[in-house]
Amino acid sequence: MGERVVLRSQIEAEQGDFVALARELTPEQWASASCCDAWTVHEVVLHIAVHTHRTLRETIRPDNARMAVLRDQPTPGLVELLASPVVGRVAWEMRLQLAELMIHQQDVRRALELERVIPADRLTVVLCSLLTRWVGSLVGVGARKHAGGFRFVATDLDWSTGSGPEVRGQGEAIMMVLAGRDVRVDQLAGDGVAALTAHGAASLSKP
Repeated sequence: MGERVVLRSQIEAEQGDFVALARELTPEQWASASCCDAWTVHEVVLHIAVHTHRTLRETIRPDNARMAVLRDQPTPGLVELLASPVVGRVAWEMRLQLAELMIHQQDVRRALELERVIPADRLTVVLCSLLTRWVGSLVGVGARKHAGGFRFVATDLDWSTGSGPEVRGQGEAIMMVLAGRDVRVDQLAGDGVAALTAHGAASLSKP
């Protein structure tokens, strides 16, 4: 089976999980803060619904008029946009879309304390993708840069990368650190944890 066929299947599965989550959200949850900068859950879903249906060139040149219309759209319409087929022609673009879907779903889930177990094959693809030139430069405003100088070891996957002070944790927590998100310090272990904040990879919060 070709790489793009596998990636397309993984994108559709991740997208389906995100859509199922969005359809169950209450109005209060839609208005809640997410783990993505100062965005609400609604703004995160709006961002990813638009992002996954545009080419990179279109994303770099945002259509502010369309965004204004979508921002005021009732949530069912926004969910339907999120559910429509994702744009992605070449492998690196498909890897980028998968990473964006997964990380932003976790931005929502972590903020609302709605846990899930991410399938290992999908999570491994995203972790590896964050170390590549294109995906690693675009996700989290430089996920590849955040990985520099550390050895990351996933405790629930057969995955590790880098050299330097070691940071251990579940693959999902490592993914969020590489994406520049705030991660609780008790979700990570190793002699490199204390240096992560100074390195600028992410803020470590208390439980």
